[in-house]
Amino acid sequence: MCNRYRLTAKQAEVAATFGIRTPYEVEETFPIGDIFPTGKKTPFYGAVVVQDGDDRRLERMEWGVPTQVPSKRDPTVKLTKYVTNVRNLSSSFWRSMLTTPARRCLVPVTSFSEYGLAPGEDGKKPLHWFDVPSRPVFAFAGIWRPTVLIPREAAPSFRNDAAPLFRELLAP
Repeated sequence: MCNRYRLTAKQAEVAATFGIRTPYEVEETFPIGDIFPTGKKTPFYGAVVVQDGDDRRLERMEWGVPTQVPSKRDPTVKLTKYVTNVRNLSSSFWRSMLTTPARRCLVPVTSFSEYGLAPGEDGKKPLHWFDVPSRPVFAFAGIWRPTVLIPREAAPSFRNDAAPLFRELLAP
């Protein structure tokens, strides 16, 4: 999954879809526009559904699990990179979240995007948007963990096993 999705539903619709009880801001509509990792291209943190005992609640979390990586220009400088896709289930980086059911979440979306496989005439890969007409609000699986810098951040991800499903759709 590329790192762009949309959620354009009211909180009440999201709550009804995922069995979330009040309190929540019924009239709040999530912003129209794209949601990117880390909230840097948009001021909005992604909404996630988390289990809280017997209840579910809607929270906003930053998208991406922060990790420190060396700068390409100066390896002594560490940069914060936000990892958004789980690709290696046996990696120790993900183990604390993957083995703890309380760290699982649902990321509600109304659409998400993928880039095409081949560049267009302008040399750029085209962006394709996908939705589920029979389900105006749907979700992909995510995991989260608390951090020192941010109380919670989400690492929405779905397995790359879904990639073959899109390969035919994205072919030129």
